[in-house]
Amino acid sequence: MTTIAYSPSEKQINFLDKLYAERDHNVPAYDISTLDRRAASKLIDALMGCPVKQRTADTEADSVPAGRFAVTIDGTLGFYKVDAPTEGKWAGWVFVKQQAGDDYYPVKGARRSQVIKAIEADPKAAMLLYGRELGSCGHCGRTLTDEASREAGIGPVCATKMDW
Repeated sequence: MTTIAYSPSEKQINFLDKLYAERDHNVPAYDISTLDRRAASKLIDALMGCPVKQRTADTEADSVPAGRFAVTIDGTLGFYKVDAPTEGKWAGWVFVKQQAGDDYYPVKGARRSQVIKAIEADPKAAMLLYGRELGSCGHCGRTLTDEASREAGIGPVCATKMDW
């Protein structure tokens, strides 16, 4: 009886590509034209046993503090939130999100770099502008209820924390 060898499925091929990219391994590169489904499955098992590569921290945004900012890019005022975790899995990474109403949407790629550069130009001014424009503290996001805080764009507790 003859056994028929089927080509790897598209799902297997995509998963292999993902594993090759994210795992530390010494598994030689494969030629998809020489693999059948069984061989692809064995290769997947081998790669699954390898450790995930260590990520390096985000160095592009080291000078941007966590907080909320208002900056003008291409003539349009935009509102952004920057998260910079100091503990856990994402410590050292910087996440940029654009605010639209009460929702936040990730900003990535070239646009992310533009936003970071705009904030880096004057983080304090961008944070205070956010507070004055939206009536929420540029540092913590709480509603500013005191007239002096609304004028400043930041609450007194956060102003002390930021040493402003």
